[in-house]
Amino acid sequence: MIQKADPDRESKRQSCFTFVLDGQKHEVTEPKITAAEIMRIGNITPQEGLLQCLEDGTQRQVDPSEEIKLVPCPVFRKAPIFKRGDQAADRRLRELDLVRSKYKVKEVDPNLGWFIVDHALPPAYNKERTDVLVQIPPSLPAGHPDNFLTEPDLRLKNGSPPGNTGQGPAIAGRSWLQFSFHVQGGWNPHPEPERGDNLLTYLLGVTRRLEEGS
Repeated sequence: MIQKADPDRESKRQSCFTFVLDGQKHEVTEPKITAAEIMRIGNITPQEGLLQCLEDGTQRQVDPSEEIKLVPCPVFRKAPIFKRGDQAADRRLRELDLVRSKYKVKEVDPNLGWFIVDHALPPAYNKERTDVLVQIPPSLPAGHPDNFLTEPDLRLKNGSPPGNTGQGPAIAGRSWLQFSFHVQGGWNPHPEPERGDNLLTYLLGVTRRLEEGS
């Protein structure tokens, strides 16, 4: 006997969209979903965080307010948890909180080796905004960041590259333009990061450098 196709069943199948979270596939009926909803489905708190696994093998941190397209099927995982007593990780997280108080942090390395912020630019450049990547030194807080990276196509209005720049390393699956930018002295760390120099201190210096527009 030839069975007739069930149009309702076929419609439901076509309206099913999927994502993978920690190795488990989940199905929803809409082509978009917020990261907050994915975290709710996976019982992930905002303090724990959500990472998206990209096709190039890298990962990016996802903001809970972000809307995710489910075509093709994206893959996510719960961010690693840092136990209390890991002083190096605790220090980096505290300093990153200071950065977030002044800048929009777009992505953080799961191993806390770098972070990316969205940075506004003055009219001297060929674009209004750029991603800025700062590498976090293993020796933080005594050690400080050295050099910073921007999107590789950043140029001055006249088409020339900014001064003291060159090709940077590939990080987070992307190429970068590297600014030669060094702390020459006076770096004063403190056991309480709010009371001394920190990642925010360095990033404020990066802002001053970019504002030079040269």
